[in-house]
Amino acid sequence: MKTAVASSVLDEMWLKYKSTHSLDIRNRILMHYLGIVKCIAIKMNSVYKNKADLEDIINEGVLVLMDCIEKFDPD
Repeated sequence: MKTAVASSVLDEMWLKYKSTHSLDIRNRILMHYLGIVKCIAIKMNSVYKNKADLEDIINEGVLVLMDCIEKFDPD
């Protein structure tokens, strides 16, 4: 039940963000998915061994996520 509520709240945030482009809502959506970005960054850290720090990989992931949020169409 808790997941369904979280999912409906997230759906509402997406719809509100698309109509308002509110930075606050965008950041709340971003924070919702930040764990996924960190998980992927940790996995990619071994690929970029001596080329990038983990924090840099996470930062790049956040920038990509921000771009994806901007371009996503929930309809």
